[in-house]
Amino acid sequence: MCLLQTERALKESGVQTKILFCAPEECAALLAQVAPHCRAALIFDEGGGSVAERYRSALSAFRPACFCLSSGDCTPLFSLEGEFRAAVGIGERSMAAARFFATLRGCACLLVPLRPSAEGAFGAAAPPPFAGYPLKDADFFVPCAEFLREDAESIARAGLSALCAEELRCDALFSGRERDPSPFDAAASLAEEGGAQRVLCASVLFSLALRGAPPFACTEALFALRRKDARFSAFALFSAFAARYAALSAIRPRPYYVPDYAGRVSAAARLSGVSAKRLFSFLRVPGSERSFAFSRTFCECRARLGRGGELLSAFAKRLSASYFAAGGGACRAERARAEEAYAYAAELSPLLSPPALERELGACTLPHMKNGAYVPEKTVQMRSETYEEQCR
Repeated sequence: MCLLQTERALKESGVQTKILFCAPEECAALLAQVAPHCRAALIFDEGGGSVAERYRSALSAFRPACFCLSSGDCTPLFSLEGEFRAAVGIGERSMAAARFFATLRGCACLLVPLRPSAEGAFGAAAPPPFAGYPLKDADFFVPCAEFLREDAESIARAGLSALCAEELRCDALFSGRERDPSPFDAAASLAEEGGAQRVLCASVLFSLALRGAPPFACTEALFALRRKDARFSAFALFSAFAARYAALSAIRPRPYYVPDYAGRVSAAARLSGVSAKRLFSFLRVPGSERSFAFSRTFCECRARLGRGGELLSAFAKRLSASYFAAGGGACRAERARAEEAYAYAAELSPLLSPPALERELGACTLPHMKNGAYVPEKTVQMRSETYEEQCR
């Protein structure tokens, strides 16, 4: 059933990659369909040597040149001697590297995940250090059931799709921009069920849904944390952000609060590694009328936000059960860092997501900006009665 969902999503997104579950020995016939009688570059993640050896043997007719992507830098790939008309990527980072190599060389591409994750296989653009460079679709995505095992981190990463759906719903309430969250909901539904094949399908759906979507606060925060620690736990971020998103309806707006937008962007740029210029491009500073409208809309929609929070809390419990059943750890130290990242997550996305709403209402501040900016206190006292009436 989940394979039918992924096939439908591939068709709707216009992605040309074919997904086939097959053994290494069957991959030679697939590669021969798109690049017969050629030489292949076989790229694999560090730690994937034994699997790579199996594929090297299966693809011996293509005289594969093996390359271990240990540092994440794929530029040495282009110094390989010989003419290559096919690239095979084994593992998340190597799948992205193989697509980049295939894009620049104009050659065929076959991708093999080492765990139930499609990260690196379906993104529209290359990851750092070539972020933004458009990638051509791979010809084949060929998971092998023999190598796929239930993986806690993959469950948590796919579970972020639920947070993305919540961000879209929140943005629609406060900006009026209607975007369909159902592709993210579909991915989240599969992720919580667990099982290697379902989680892999959830990851594919999530990757496809992210194509063409705006940057999300939760995913961008994870990218920022992983720039400093490549192994940072997606579950730590999911659990920290899900708790805050679910509690959104309980916050109390601060009357006449004005965030220090420039200071927040500068701090977010420093903490995330994203350029301040890019973060400023996301920012839309509301006028006084719009600022009051945020508070009014929040008060009107509090019950609706509360119901959404209850559903998200229930989902988080189910996903956590699948995560721990798959052998995941509590990640307490990383959870604290994820909670710190929440403070600047609003600046990482153009959406009026829960972190952005907390920023506008004065509920989420960076440590050195707790006071924000206020109109004179006497004015607040004079107007507070009117404000309280709006929030009843």
